[in-house]
This record gives sequence, structure tokens and C-alpha cells, in this order.
Amino acid sequence: MKTYSIGRDLGCDVVVNDTTDVVSRRHAVLNVGNTGKMTLTDLSSNGTYINGIKMSPNVAVPVSRKDSISFAHVATLDWDMIPKPKTWRTWLIIGLCLAAIAAIALWATTRPNPFGPRDKTRPTDTIALPDSTAVVDSIAADTLDRPVADTLKEQPAEKKHGKAKKQEQPEPQPETPTDTVKPQPRPIGV
Repeated sequence: MKTYSIGRDLGCDVVVNDTTDVVSRRHAVLNVGNTGKMTLTDLSSNGTYINGIKMSPNVAVPVSRKDSISFAHVATLDWDMIPKPKTWRTWLIIGLCLAAIAAIALWATTRPNPFGPRDKTRPTDTIALPDSTAVVDSIAADTLDRPVADTLKEQPAEKKHGKAKKQEQPEPQPETPTDTVKPQPRPIGV
């Protein structure tokens, strides 16, 4: 903690120029803590004012650099004469806190999940399709393994009056599977 004496005396840390002798030789004391908090104590007989309000004598009152401090309404405190506190300790504390938070976050993301692996898939809209096994089952299993040319064989010619006559037959069509599942009617208005 740093203490600054304020007054008319040349031995004070902050010297107030007053030729009327209204400001005391040792008028007030300003204490500045390591964190930057400040308190002002009035030691005068003519009073010290913070933002126009008179202080009680010998009582430490918290102040900030935004406050207007007047000594016996004759002189005001020039805050430029009070050095700003070194805040390296504050920044050190903030830096250590941020480093601790980063270390905890890193640890939390790299440790194994005790509840098992996470399912990283997101649900999507799906369309319900009819069961396709009915289509596969309706096709003869032996035709699945053979090429199409093997399944189309010529029929033997019919014999008419002793002569073999080739009868034209329509080109064979492969069986088309039919769906056994009928779609359900939709309700009106949906």
C-alpha cells in the first residue's frame, strides 16, 4: 500500500499552492492499495470535500479517480499527481485464471466419456418406404443367379400333320414383381 500526504507543506507528496493559509500544512492522506482501491482521510481544520460533500475528520472514505476532491473549497486535487497503481498483479491473476480455465476445458474434452461413445449422428427426416423384401421374394431364386439369356429358351416346335412347324410365339417378357403392400388412404385435409 502506498500513502500520499496532501497539504501546503513542502514535505508533502502532493503540495497544494495556497497563499491564504486556508489549506492545512498536512491537509489529507490518500492511501492507494495494491489492487488500485483508494481511501482518503481528512486531517484538516477547514475540511475536505468529495463531490461537494464534506468529509468527517479522521475517517477513511473510499474514493476513485472520477471523484472531485476539494481542499477547503480553495484547491482541488490534481489526479495526474497521483501515479496509477501498478496493475501487473491484477493482470497476472487474470492470466492465471484464464490458463486454469483453458486447462480444465482441454482436460474435459480429451478425457474418455464415462457414459460410452456419443452418437454424433443427427436425426433427419426419413421417408417410410414399403418393405422391399416382398419384391425380392417374388422373383424365382434360380433366375437371380443366371444371366437373362439363359432364362429365355425357345419352346419346341409343335408338330402338325407330321410336319414340324415352327410356331411364332410372342417374345417372352420377364416377370415383373408386384408389390403386395397397398398404400394406406390419406385422411382428407392432411
